[in-house]
Amino acid sequence: MVKSDNPNLDGFYVLRGYDREAGVMSSVMDLPKADAVALMEKIHGHRGTGDADASGKRSQEKYYSERKATDDWLRENSTAVMDRQNPIFFALTNAPDTIKKYMTAAGSDVLVVPLKDADLSRFSFTFDDSMGNFFARDGQSHFLNDKHPLHGTVMDAATMAKAIAQYGTDQPDGKPRTFEAQYWSETPLKGEVVRAENRAAPKVDEYGRDTVTAEKPAAAIKAASAVKP
Repeated sequence: MVKSDNPNLDGFYVLRGYDREAGVMSSVMDLPKADAVALMEKIHGHRGTGDADASGKRSQEKYYSERKATDDWLRENSTAVMDRQNPIFFALTNAPDTIKKYMTAAGSDVLVVPLKDADLSRFSFTFDDSMGNFFARDGQSHFLNDKHPLHGTVMDAATMAKAIAQYGTDQPDGKPRTFEAQYWSETPLKGEVVRAENRAAPKVDEYGRDTVTAEKPAAAIKAASAVKP
């Protein structure tokens, strides 16, 4: 088991918001395509890509294809130890209290795992959203707020730690950057489970972003000054 001994990752956590019935280790991409698209139509109809219709619905089949291509790209470029085909997505943050509060308020249970307790050999990482990173390889800016030299790069924990030390945790406009961690194992992670405040609320993703009326996502990372150089 590979754990972090890098001071640049001290105080960082991985968090995942999830539906209690589905379970924390579930991924819609593990389903057959027809079932996955049908489920996304039901719970994330506004999230897909392409032009929205009058009801705000977007193409979930198109989103599925792009998500699959992204997962394939992550898999092909990651050095992680893998025992599952598709990754489970986590937010990487040094502000866990802020993130878990936002996620639970939005209707998700949340798993909070100190990075120091996780097997880092089973993770890959991206600066910002992984699908955004996938599109950035071709100069597209979907799902990203800025351009960064590391967009389009899949990193291991050591490389991610160096990147945080070099670039800090803020975007050029001073807003906190969102980091993503991809977990490639069937082995459940051990950590704190925080129950949702309101389970009747709409479903959200691991960043608390997937509701039409959701407030602006809470900052995933504290100010750069809080990260050790």
